[in-house]
Amino acid sequence: MKWGKMIRGTASKQGSVTRPSNPSSTSCIQHLNTKLAPKPLTGLLLRSNNRQQYIMECAGNIRRRVVTRASGGPGEKKLLIVGPGVLGSCLGKCWIDEYGSGTVVGQTKTTTHHDMLNSIGIEPRLAEEASAGETFPYVAYCAPPSGSEDYPGDVAKALSYWDGTGNFIFTSSAGVYNINDGSPCNESSPVYEMGSNPRTDALLNAEKACLDSGGNVIRLVGLYHRTRGPHTFFLKQGEVARWGGYLVNMIHYEDAASLCMAALMGKGSTDRIYRSEIFVGCDDAPVTFEDMMAAVETSGVLPGKAVFTEKEGSSNLGKIVSNTRTREQLEWSPKYKTVCSFFQNGGEDWYSSSEFNRLGSPHT
Repeated sequence: MKWGKMIRGTASKQGSVTRPSNPSSTSCIQHLNTKLAPKPLTGLLLRSNNRQQYIMECAGNIRRRVVTRASGGPGEKKLLIVGPGVLGSCLGKCWIDEYGSGTVVGQTKTTTHHDMLNSIGIEPRLAEEASAGETFPYVAYCAPPSGSEDYPGDVAKALSYWDGTGNFIFTSSAGVYNINDGSPCNESSPVYEMGSNPRTDALLNAEKACLDSGGNVIRLVGLYHRTRGPHTFFLKQGEVARWGGYLVNMIHYEDAASLCMAALMGKGSTDRIYRSEIFVGCDDAPVTFEDMMAAVETSGVLPGKAVFTEKEGSSNLGKIVSNTRTREQLEWSPKYKTVCSFFQNGGEDWYSSSEFNRLGSPHT
């Protein structure tokens, strides 16, 4: 997302631009609600001995998929993360915290951050090191479209690593929603038509590849942590040719990881299985650029100051994102309620730990 082009609008339900109370200090797994309320499956799941048969209706067509489930043991909780970067590495740590060491493999394009991945318990490998026919019950595709010549093809390749028993997730973007007039936006809002622009085309085609194979899509708004996000972009610019009253939808990387974790674990589903679902990730409320930067500057966490030089009415209104259905379905809520409250409460997160910064933050 290019932070030089953001949004404004009026807040709705999830809401007004207010600063909530202190966020919980629990870990990315601990703050997930432990209550597992039964919810209907998207499709019909049949089992016979060690075979699982899944019948699903999508776009009016019935498709049948038969897969074999491995017998009990740690292998059932093995997760492959394709693109264990800033988001994927945090997701891997969440999974290891829950299921123990030796349960996460991180597939990368280069070896640049393999030392860092090893240090947090993720087993790194290059794509060409994958064993022929090797599959995983849980797969997360977290790589961004930048640097990919065939993004839908890359997602399709990742789907070939999934054995079809657990859950597959693809982290997409809320930028695919075709709303720019300040209106509310949720999971079912309209998306851009194909051909509108290359970026949304790539995302929507990748989403289609995922959904058609029974995988699940998580559309995320703007991501941030202590030293990464629009706030650091603005601090670097100093003078920003934007109106400070524009509103932006945000989610902390840790919260995005915990949302991905909830979907992979099948929280809220009776059989812990999700097929061809679309979820949205955002925090409790949009914030204005000015309020966000005021919180950053008064916190003293980061040096610098941003001054917004444009007047109101010079850009599109954007959209106000909410994710009530996602929260209810996955029994999830964010740890960091807004970017303002995050910095007001010290701006401490996993990414600011000495262990993580020792080897640097992975970006690919």
